[in-house]
Amino acid sequence: MGTGWFRLVVVSINMIGLYIVLTWLRLKSGSLWTAVIPHAASNHFIQQFFDPMTAYTGKTRYILGEFGIGFTPVVALLAACFWSRRAELGPTQLVQ
Repeated sequence: MGTGWFRLVVVSINMIGLYIVLTWLRLKSGSLWTAVIPHAASNHFIQQFFDPMTAYTGKTRYILGEFGIGFTPVVALLAACFWSRRAELGPTQLVQ
């Protein structure tokens, strides 16, 4: 189910967005678990729940799943929300 460069671009964009969200959660809480649990849940729902429910025909592989662009708007919205709240972390938390 390869989509070549498209996969690489989409996954890269999603990982950058998730990096912002998970880093904010980790720094705000002081606990690694606040990043580990959402990351594991994301992997589980994409790979074990949504993928088996999807019939990959035609263009669906470009939209759905871990390498599809369907998840990108959600990640972008979450990243924008958490990025706008980065001032809550304070300068000392960002240096640690």
